[in-house]
Amino acid sequence: MNAQSWVRKLSLEKKKVPENADLKEKIVTMDCSAKAAIQDVWRCDGTIENLQTIHENARRKINELRAAIQDFETAAQEADDVKQKLEMEESVKFFKEQIQNTNSTLRKAYLTKKIALDEESKMLLLGGAKNSEVRRRQASAANQENLARTANDVTQSLLSISRVMSGSVQQSADSLNTLVRSSGSLKQTDEELKDQSGVIQTSHRLLTKYNRRECTDKFLIFLALAFFFSTVLYILKKRLWPV
Repeated sequence: MNAQSWVRKLSLEKKKVPENADLKEKIVTMDCSAKAAIQDVWRCDGTIENLQTIHENARRKINELRAAIQDFETAAQEADDVKQKLEMEESVKFFKEQIQNTNSTLRKAYLTKKIALDEESKMLLLGGAKNSEVRRRQASAANQENLARTANDVTQSLLSISRVMSGSVQQSADSLNTLVRSSGSLKQTDEELKDQSGVIQTSHRLLTKYNRRECTDKFLIFLALAFFFSTVLYILKKRLWPV
């Protein structure tokens, strides 16, 4: 076997592991669904036709479960890893035992409820008013169960709404805190800008004052120079051209 074939084999084995785990999880889920369908058979209080419909649904789920177990058994037979193959075979054995128990439970539940419904039908035919009271009680019990289920659903909805509202309130509180911090930062920036504006105005006044002084100094220097040159010219004139 070359290196590429060995790498390809390892990659295929790695892919099989999660696929087998998913199939095993699927079998567990389908087993729970089949058991739930059997519970529906036990809870059936309607007619024989309703019981047969529920029984057929449970039977269909068991058949789907059996097909999934067969697929898992095929995967176990094709497994290359010895340890994994032994673990999968043990799981197959356990699943087969479980489906046998589930099938027996379904058969028992169906026969028991069928006998009970047959007896109830006989009592309805013979009892008249008594059976009417039985039906009324059954209807009342069903209504109470529906009310309880509805109340539970409403409670769950209210809890969900409460959690959503709590999250919204927390988010609003966080947004408010952010706005408060931003407002504080803006106020601080505004104060700093005001201080800088005051400094700039003071600097402008000082520069204007210095400019005025500079002009005055230039004028005084010009006058001094003019007076100096005038004096020099006057002295030269008196020395050179005396009257």
